[in-house]
Amino acid sequence: MSISKINFTSSNYIDVPSWVNDKNKPKARTYTLRYDSRPLQYDEFEISNKPRSRRKQKTYSKARVMALLMAAGLLSQTPKLNNFLDNKSDIVIVEDDSKNENNPVICIETEAPEEISKEAIEETIESKENTKAVRLLDNIKNSDIHAPERLEKLTNALNLNELEVADFLIHLCESEKWGNNCIDPLLFYAQICQESNAEFDALGDYSRRTGEYLALGYGQFHECAVDEVNNQIEKGFFGKYLYNNGQKYTYEDRINPKKALEMMILLLRYDASKTDSKDAMLAMYNQGHKNGINTQQGQEYVDAVYSQIGY
Repeated sequence: MSISKINFTSSNYIDVPSWVNDKNKPKARTYTLRYDSRPLQYDEFEISNKPRSRRKQKTYSKARVMALLMAAGLLSQTPKLNNFLDNKSDIVIVEDDSKNENNPVICIETEAPEEISKEAIEETIESKENTKAVRLLDNIKNSDIHAPERLEKLTNALNLNELEVADFLIHLCESEKWGNNCIDPLLFYAQICQESNAEFDALGDYSRRTGEYLALGYGQFHECAVDEVNNQIEKGFFGKYLYNNGQKYTYEDRINPKKALEMMILLLRYDASKTDSKDAMLAMYNQGHKNGINTQQGQEYVDAVYSQIGY
């Protein structure tokens, strides 16, 4: 640190940092890496302009920090943190304000005096979203014994790789336009498997009278289900968004991989509006009426969906 001497109208000179009288000195900028141990929560990389926290903090060696994270089972799961630690010798860990012993959180702060570009922030956000997709993909592979075959079917039909498929399922389930968090992405995957074994051209509910299959595609949609989705779009139930390029979904769209999943999540969202129960929402999807969870068929369907992911 450079030192300057300032005369306080006395004969004594006092050593002070050179930036004491610099009014334009920028505020300290910090990176904060926050890791939450709760299930289904994802690593967060927060960028803050706030000065360093005055909360209780302590400096640890890198080896000590890595040992703590390894004991918490976080180190192997967080390549971004591993890369961060590679360039550090001493780490400051700041206690979290929540004081929640059941859900411990580790916060690590380090000064970053350089300006953070918009591109860097966007890259960080994209990295966080990719982490969610990786987590979902891992959960699918760990919970579904048929995951390799089913993921291959999905990747081929949607023309995406496995990580892109996971990201697409998350987008459908969580985005405001589509599912608006009406269902967890892993449970949505399980329902696709229960309905069609992840086969976009699956056929079901054969009618002897007409000699035709009545249920088609990922969601085993009947024609009336397509009509219901179109009806709710026209009523504005899903908000003022443009769906299917402003055109009605067709019965043929039931075997269009992307459109079939879109219709499936919209119908789930509509069913979810009638109940606070995810199980009742699934039963309603299967039975076609609000009382579905009170029927034996509805309950068996819910159990079958969960069994696809080992529950």
